[in-house]
Amino acid sequence: MKNLVAQKFPRVCFSVLGVWALLSFRLMAGVYYVAPQGNDAWPGTLSRPWRTIQKAASVLTPGDTVFVRGGVYREAVTMNVSGEPARPITFAAYPRERPILDGTGLAVPRDSFSALFFIRDCSHIVILGFEIRNFKTSDIRSNPVGIFIGGNSSHIVVRDCTIHSIWNTGGSVDNSGSAFAIAVYGDSLNPCEGIVIENNRIFNCKTGWSETVALNGNVRNFVVQGNRIFNCNNIGIDFIGFEGTCPDPAQDQARDGICRGNVVWNISSRGNQAYPAGDFSAPGIYVDGGTRILIENNICHSNDIGIELASETPGKTTSEITLRNNQLFRNRQSGLLLGGYAETDTGGTERCLIEGNQIWNNDTLMWDSGEIQLRYRTSHCTVRNNTIQAGPSNLLVVIPVASRHNVANIFDQNIYFAPGGAQAARWVWNLISCIGFSAWKELSGQDANSQFSRRRLP
Repeated sequence: MKNLVAQKFPRVCFSVLGVWALLSFRLMAGVYYVAPQGNDAWPGTLSRPWRTIQKAASVLTPGDTVFVRGGVYREAVTMNVSGEPARPITFAAYPRERPILDGTGLAVPRDSFSALFFIRDCSHIVILGFEIRNFKTSDIRSNPVGIFIGGNSSHIVVRDCTIHSIWNTGGSVDNSGSAFAIAVYGDSLNPCEGIVIENNRIFNCKTGWSETVALNGNVRNFVVQGNRIFNCNNIGIDFIGFEGTCPDPAQDQARDGICRGNVVWNISSRGNQAYPAGDFSAPGIYVDGGTRILIENNICHSNDIGIELASETPGKTTSEITLRNNQLFRNRQSGLLLGGYAETDTGGTERCLIEGNQIWNNDTLMWDSGEIQLRYRTSHCTVRNNTIQAGPSNLLVVIPVASRHNVANIFDQNIYFAPGGAQAARWVWNLISCIGFSAWKELSGQDANSQFSRRRLP
């Protein structure tokens, strides 16, 4: 399995002050300003700034930068401009100030995505340092979004933003509304690519049926890294395929990307109107039909599920995911789930590599979920070189499905620990329970080169 596209995306991380310094060398670029006391009829200079961000989004040209002064802007911005490969258009917070794009009082239209930053068929745009908040509805036909990127958009950077309080609280289990903090929808025959979502702080979103950060459909060559996502009532980060988002089924899956260095916590579907009462099924990071994605160095804790690699579409799979060097702990169900969640009407998981992860003290609900669980239609996945520590239940690996759903999966070179010791450790292999490390190895034929530690692992 390849290491995917790690080498394709050098880290280019400018602070607001860094952008300011960079501009001194862009002698040919225009620099403009927006301020709450401005006027869109003015020239957009520091002393005579524009009043709205929409003004800038309608008139900037490649290489231009607009600095937005601190204050509250109650507007929804639609991007009508594009940059060029060496000359992006930058929307940046003025140094040491916080511009706030606030949706309070704004109507959320029906039957389409509506965003505080709406970007479709645009390219080479940078959004830097904004607070985006308070876009809310209870109308199940509306889809409020903090930042929407769709169509034939490419090379869009969202960095150092704070996004919160994006809500759709309408509907019920049978018919719920949706909302997103960030939605990237590849709904065109041309891929939505080169998207970078980096170093953002995202919290207090109520997303109904949908996800906090979603990359869906014909989306490729992306980077989602360094974000802090917490206190939301559905999936933290989701890479999605096979939902019919792209009109070409062959391209209808998020692929060839990187999810690195994110911290995701307190993600739970409990209390979400789209789920039954008492439901705890929201993962911190979810791959639902994506392929060839590197997921590394993330921390997922205190969620319903740490990380889930699965597919909700019958006959389709999540595939070729490399999941390495992540920390998954104190999640309510398993730290890691693979495979379809039901015997019928879901897909599966295949050819994934799980290595170098630390997985400990999950299943805090004591539902016998285990630290790692393989479910329906999981095949040709390798789980190696991980440290796996059970919580009070002493339950480590759970495969609660018949053998036909557990095909050519390999466990080896792992280190295990359970509070009760090797003789008290619990396991489930193809519906058969056993107690003790030796019994597990004999029953499963797995972990020939693995060890059981006498000491707690993390």
